[in-house]
Formats: sequence, structure tokens, C-alpha cells
Amino acid sequence: MEFRAFSIDDIDLVQSYLDIDGAFMAERNFAGLFLWCDHYKVKMCIEDDCLYMCSNRSDEYMMVFPPFTRGDFKKAFIKLIDYARSINDYILVNSVSESQKEKLIELFGEDAFEFEENRGAMDYIYNSEDLMWLKGKKFSAKRNHVNKFLGAYGDSWSFEKMDPLENRNEIIDFQISWGTSRGEEDTADSAETFSIKKALDNFDKLALKGGILRVNGKMVGFTIGKKVSDHVFGVMFEKADISYEGAYAMINQQFAQQNFEGIPFVNREEDLGIEGLRKAKLSYNPVQLTKKYLVKVNPEKIK
Repeated sequence: MEFRAFSIDDIDLVQSYLDIDGAFMAERNFAGLFLWCDHYKVKMCIEDDCLYMCSNRSDEYMMVFPPFTRGDFKKAFIKLIDYARSINDYILVNSVSESQKEKLIELFGEDAFEFEENRGAMDYIYNSEDLMWLKGKKFSAKRNHVNKFLGAYGDSWSFEKMDPLENRNEIIDFQISWGTSRGEEDTADSAETFSIKKALDNFDKLALKGGILRVNGKMVGFTIGKKVSDHVFGVMFEKADISYEGAYAMINQQFAQQNFEGIPFVNREEDLGIEGLRKAKLSYNPVQLTKKYLVKVNPEKIK
């Protein structure tokens, strides 16, 4: 098997394989894989009508992803594990969906695997109309945040569509400032800043959408996402200056109203186990947390 780096030209082909699983999962979006593949050292291989992905980021284990095939899943999985085993006997399968978990147990037996449900990696799924209109008692706090922002900044605020060329330097400067204000070191060279630059440089090819929130012409927040399918819009980056009260609630709702019409669900991705981020994501009342499993493989049982 010959693995190689992702290319922007792979977008349609790779997405056609990722769609086979059908899970509401950020890892089923080519754009997300492409933007973060350098950091996580993820590579791809397409053979025998099957997409394989792996990451040898650590010397302690070999990380692979479940195969995406229109053919024989069992045959493809055995092939993948044989390849992984040639590098390291400690094999982990990342981002396994609920349906893929059931398939693995059915094909190889439960004693072939150790499944770990990864709470910090679960994606938060929302009804798009909830985020667009914030109706009902459960969104009263969010409406209050929006109203405080409107009351404080009146006619001085604006929300505009992002121009990846015209706004590029301003967005990167804001990202670095945002990280620095949170006590992060080397934000300019961080994996997230690199991924945002990559998103801006490939904005149109990835069919991304972006928005910028301003007060008196100054950027106080930005967000980037894309329509993943007819059913799901994915929000990939969202940053706001918390010194402007209500800025996060405002940019969230404005971006939703511009982009979510006719798309029933929104994936705002995982919380990484970060307490504050988890609290914020739960406060928007998700309708689902998409389960993901990290799976340790007993290669002797994969036959």
C-alpha cells in the first residue's frame, strides 16, 4: 500500500468515499481532513475502490482510520491491519462510528477489539432553526446575549461575508491576538493558525463560507464553515473578542441566518474535553452528540 498526502484535487473523490458511512461526524468532511492532515500527519491511499487513511504520528502505536469501501469491508479491514502491523503491533483505529463498531464486532468478534468511547471527541449536532432564531425558553439566555450586543453597539456593528483574499491578513492577525489574549504561546505558529491559513488559501475550492463581525469597522469575530451535505452544515472555526459582550452569540446567530436555511442540522464539532468549551456547546442545546470510538486492535484476531 502506498500512502500519500492529501491534495486539494482529491476533494470530490475522497468525499464520495467518506459519504459511504453516513455518520454526522467532522471526520467525514474532506475539508476538515485536508485542513488538519499536516498537523495529525494523516495520509491517504485509494486501492481496489477503497479509501484508506493512516497516521504514524507516534512511534508507540500505528493509527489508522476505518476503511471506506463500496466493496468487501472485511477484506479491506484485514488488508489495512496487515499493513499497520508491518509498522507496529500496537494498532489503534480512530474515529470509528457507531455503525462501524457494530460491523467490526459482527465480522471479527468483540474480543478482537477494545472500544473506548471518546467523550471529548464527540461532535455536537444542532437543529439549524434553533441556532438561526433562538426561539423558546431554553434559548432565553442566548437571546439576552444578542440583545445586550445590539443594545451596546446599536448601528455601529455589521456582519459581512468573508473575502478570503481581502480579509486574509486581518483574520490571521485577529487569530493570533485571540490566542495571545487567552495566554496561548506561539499562536502565530500553532496548528490552528496554520489550518486557518490553509482554509483561506483554499477557500473557494473547499466551498467554504465565512463571516466577519465588526464594531465601528473593527473585526471582533470571524467564523468559517461549509455545507457538508444536503442535511448538514459544519462550523469549523469560530472566534470572537469576549470584551465585546454578546459577540459570540451574535456571530453565531448571524452566520446561521446567512447560511443554514434549508439545511436541517449543524455540526459544531467536538469540545476536546475543555470544560469551558463543553459548557458553551451544551448551552446551545444540541439534539445529538455523535459517538466516536477509539479502538485498540488485537491483530491476531483479524482473520
